[in-house]
Amino acid sequence: MGTTQAKRLLVIGNYRKQTIDLIGRLMDGTPGDVLADDELQSVCGMPTGTGQDGYPYLLSAIKYVQRNGNVVWKRVRGEGCIRCCNAEEIIKTAKGAVGGIRRRTRKIARSLDIAGTQELTDDQRREANTLAAQVGTLTMMTSRKAVKVIEERQEMPSREKLLAVFMK
Repeated sequence: MGTTQAKRLLVIGNYRKQTIDLIGRLMDGTPGDVLADDELQSVCGMPTGTGQDGYPYLLSAIKYVQRNGNVVWKRVRGEGCIRCCNAEEIIKTAKGAVGGIRRRTRKIARSLDIAGTQELTDDQRREANTLAAQVGTLTMMTSRKAVKVIEERQEMPSREKLLAVFMK
């Protein structure tokens, strides 16, 4: 009597097979792992380089793994591979993203100033003021001065203070 092994099938939502195969491979990532496009192609059966047919499947898999597996993968520009990020790389990426947000919010704030509100209806004026308040908050919180103040005020609490929070 022969024995057969049942192959474990990974079923996730409404994702296609290519995405599910990539999720299965990416979920096992540890910081520092590098996966070349050739290896990713062998996993899903399609080329996964930027702009190629399998690229959308790779992006979906990366998003899924980040959301559900707490593993962050990032494409290495010009190298034809993706890299599993450590905490330092994640912070560096976030810092760059905040810089982009800072530039965009300043530009939006300038545009809202130029638009003016004289010729707008009351509803449009309310919407413009709401947008200006939102953009102003983002601009203020991402300014270099605000970031510096926040960084300077952060201090590590003592062990006793940390434990006191849980002992109440």
